[in-house]
Amino acid sequence: MAPSTALCWLALVTAFGLSHLMLERLGIAYETSGGASWQKIAPATYLSIIAILALAIEQGPENLLNDVVRRHKGTLVLAFAWLIQFFQLVIIIGAPLTPTIDTFIYPICLLVLIARQDERTMYHMALFIHFFMAVNAIIAGVEFVTQTRITPMFANGIELVDWRSSALFGHPLMNALATGCYALALMLGGGRSLPRVLFLPALGLQMVAMVFFGGRAATALLVVFAVVLGARHAVTILLGRRFSALAAAIAFVLVPTLVVAGGILVAEGFLDRFLLRFVDDEGSAQARLIMFDVLGRFSWQELLVGPDAGTLATLQRVYGIPFGIESFWFAFIAFYGILTSIPIFLGLFAFLYDIRRLSTVHAWWVIGFFLAVCSTSLSLAGKSTTMGVLLATIIVTMRPAMRQSSRVEISAARPAPHRNRRSPKQA
Repeated sequence: MAPSTALCWLALVTAFGLSHLMLERLGIAYETSGGASWQKIAPATYLSIIAILALAIEQGPENLLNDVVRRHKGTLVLAFAWLIQFFQLVIIIGAPLTPTIDTFIYPICLLVLIARQDERTMYHMALFIHFFMAVNAIIAGVEFVTQTRITPMFANGIELVDWRSSALFGHPLMNALATGCYALALMLGGGRSLPRVLFLPALGLQMVAMVFFGGRAATALLVVFAVVLGARHAVTILLGRRFSALAAAIAFVLVPTLVVAGGILVAEGFLDRFLLRFVDDEGSAQARLIMFDVLGRFSWQELLVGPDAGTLATLQRVYGIPFGIESFWFAFIAFYGILTSIPIFLGLFAFLYDIRRLSTVHAWWVIGFFLAVCSTSLSLAGKSTTMGVLLATIIVTMRPAMRQSSRVEISAARPAPHRNRRSPKQA
C-alpha cells in the first residue's frame, strides 16, 4: 500500500471516528477556549494534508498539479475562494483562520486523495462506511434507551442536558445529517458493496436511528425524499421494470417488521421526546427569524467586509441566540461579510459539482438533501469535517461501476493492437 493511500485511510477513519466531542473528552481543546493553536484543527485535516504531500512525492508535484487542474476545476475554485477568505481574515481583520480549515481544506484534500484510489481500495472504504454507520446507529439506540452517552455534549464550553444521542459523530444534528445522507445514498444505489440480503436491514436501521438523533429538518426531508423515490420506483415497476425475488422477499419481511417496531416505540413512549421536538423547538424557529434583525443592525461596511467579532457576540447575547445563527448562508455573511461569502458560495457549488462528477448522477439527490439540511443550522459556517464526511459517503458508496478516469487511464496505457493487413498483392 502506498503511503498516500495509508494516510488517506487514516484521514477518512479519523474524520468519522474522532468527533469534536471525542476530542474534547480526550483533553484536546478543539472548540473550547484555551489550549494551543494546533489543537484547534482536527487530526483528519493534518492527515489529509500530509497525505497530499506524500501523493505529490509519489507522482511528482508538477504531475499532480496538472492532473488536479485537468480533473478538479471546481475544487480549485473552492480553494481560490478560501484563499480570499484567508486574506481577509488574517491580513485585513486579523482574526483566527482555524475555524475554516477543517470545513474546507479537509474536504478539498480528501477529494483529491479519494479520486486517485483504485477500485479495490474504494470497495474496502465502502465496507468501512457501511460498518461504521451501522455501529453508529446501534450506539445511538443504546444511548437513547439508557440516556447515557459516550461523549458529553458541550456548546461554548457549557455542558448541555439533552435526550438526543451523540453516538460517534458527536452533535445530534451532525449525526442526523450524516445518517440522512447515508440512508439516501443507500436508496439511490449506494449499497452495491453490501451483500444484497443486508441492504434493506441496513437502510431500516438508519431510518430508525434518525429518531434517536432528533433532527427535525433532516428527518422530515429524508421522509419527503424517500416518498418521492419510492413513488418513482413503484411507477417504474408498474410500467414493467423487473425486480428480484430476493428483494421482494426481504421487503415483505422487513416492512412489517419496521411497522411493528415503530408501533412498539410509540406504545412504550420512546417516540414522545422526538415528537415533542416538532411541538417545542426550544426557540430554533424564532432564532431563524431573529437573524434577519441581527443582519439589519449591521452597517453597509459591516455587511460587506464583516462586523467586529465583539459586535456580533454582543448582538447574539442581546437577541438570545448565544449558540449561533441557524443558517449557514446568513451566518457566513454575519461572520465574514458579503464580499467574502459570495466567492465561498460559488466555490461550494463548484466543489459539489466535482463531487457529483466522481459519482453517479443520482448523487444530486444526496447533495440537495445535504444543502437543504445545512441551511437550517450553523453547519458549514462553523468548524467541522461535515463536508468531508458527505464527500466520502457519496464518492465511495455511489461510485460508478467503472469510473471514467479509470477507463481513460487504462485506454491510454494500453498499446494499440497490431493488425496484420494483407497487401494489395496478397489480396
